[in-house]
Amino acid sequence: MVARWAGLDTRVPSRDMESCAQYLMTNVNVDQDAIYLHFGDNVAPGGYAWVFPKGGDSANIGLGTVALRAGGRNARQWLDDYVQNYFPTGIRVSYTVGGVIVHPTIKRTATDGLITVGDAAHMINPLSGGGIVNAMKAGRLAAEVGAAALAAGDVRSGTLQRYHDEWMKMLGDDHIRFHKLKDALSKFDDSFFDKLAKTVNGIAYEKRTLRRIFGSALMHHPTLLPVVAKYFV
Repeated sequence: MVARWAGLDTRVPSRDMESCAQYLMTNVNVDQDAIYLHFGDNVAPGGYAWVFPKGGDSANIGLGTVALRAGGRNARQWLDDYVQNYFPTGIRVSYTVGGVIVHPTIKRTATDGLITVGDAAHMINPLSGGGIVNAMKAGRLAAEVGAAALAAGDVRSGTLQRYHDEWMKMLGDDHIRFHKLKDALSKFDDSFFDKLAKTVNGIAYEKRTLRRIFGSALMHHPTLLPVVAKYFV
């Protein structure tokens, strides 16, 4: 809202807003040295479920869904089903909800006397929904640019434009490609991704380079060609 009050356009298309819900749970039996990501339209339409161990027998268990694909159900309803199916003995300690923007960075992230960072600037990875590391990197960049601008006594938008330009080089341009990739992949169903995962599993772990994964996937699943083209073009 602060960015909008300052004249920046932070609107989000409904197709690029994920609704998320999470429980902190105890009495959960999971590997404390691993994280779990669970995909599928029967689990979290348009998104995924996660399990992040917290030590002992506790974990953060949550999921995100794209509202337009969620069949009229909210994220908590999907989460309750997921917990019941996979962690029926778990005890719910606390509950968190929120929205995740899976849209590229806003066109202008800075204006006179203002720099936007993280979610406020739509700096989440559109493909994964991850944003913590992105926000930390943007925060450090904002501090560097902001401190220099204050030292020079000039915090006009033209001076702060350096922040936006450097962010786009750092991650913002990648996010534009990831957003195109997300839209292209949304046209495939779960059975296709199951087959794709089996193809990747057929590559020895130590040989799983991005080039080899793409090459093998295209060889076995030529329908991916338009998707790859969207990423590289």
